[in-house]
Amino acid sequence: MISKRSPRGFSIIELLTVIVLLAIIASAVITSSVTSYHDQLHAAAQVVAAELNHARSLAETNGSKYKITFDIAGNRMILQHSGTNNILDALPQSVFRNKKDPRNQHIIDFDDLDCIDNVSLYKVATLRESAVSTNQIEFGPLGETTTQYPTLIWLGAGPEDDRLYLLLAVNPVTGITTIGEYAGQSYLPLISEHEGLRDSVNAAPNIETQ
Repeated sequence: MISKRSPRGFSIIELLTVIVLLAIIASAVITSSVTSYHDQLHAAAQVVAAELNHARSLAETNGSKYKITFDIAGNRMILQHSGTNNILDALPQSVFRNKKDPRNQHIIDFDDLDCIDNVSLYKVATLRESAVSTNQIEFGPLGETTTQYPTLIWLGAGPEDDRLYLLLAVNPVTGITTIGEYAGQSYLPLISEHEGLRDSVNAAPNIETQ
């Protein structure tokens, strides 16, 4: 008589092995995503810093004023001449300039850049006694900004519940842009008088409207 074997179930060791493998795979996926967000933010920050430096350079070279307007809703930056010499309104070509841009505007649309994805302009502010919301930065003929306060630009990437941020700070005297450190949703970096960067205890900075 041939006995029938009942189907063998998973042993505890086999189940533990599967769980460990799944945990490793999940960890690898999460790590890959975080790394990707870091890379995307860094690439976007380099673009923003390059554009700010371009505006500063134009102001110094031409002895005039140039401003960048931050369109948060449209996720883009717009460079324009803001001085009194109308001859300078037509902007020269640059690396990121689209041929379709008007002659008097250079538009950086984050959604259209091939080098980044899912990165957005989060907030722009000047740091006074507290962070005050603004939508532009203007450079003068000495490379300085036309405000006496540091300008802060936050970029964001990733899902809302685990979003990463990266801060850029523009020195008002030199006009030089510094790229800060990455921060999660519970800590957004701000500027410090001595250290250059410090952490805010709030998930989002307390930004007052002008």
